[in-house]
Amino acid sequence: MSFSNFLENLQDLNKISVDDLITAIGLLLFIEGLFLAIFPSRIKNKLEIIKDTPIKKLRTFGLIFLIIGFGIIWYIKN
Repeated sequence: MSFSNFLENLQDLNKISVDDLITAIGLLLFIEGLFLAIFPSRIKNKLEIIKDTPIKKLRTFGLIFLIIGFGIIWYIKN
């Protein structure tokens, strides 16, 4: 991918509507609420594990998920 294609893709991102953003946030909240409602004790156990996980490892996982999420959105939008 050339730099000009990258810039064109960034301009296409500006066409994302507010409705899409609100839908994405709503879907995120729905999925999180669903897991909390169905598996509350497992969520508490996982949060204890996360609490004991080193910050560097959490940051690495966060960046990996960020890249995967961006890749999925980029693939769908193109």
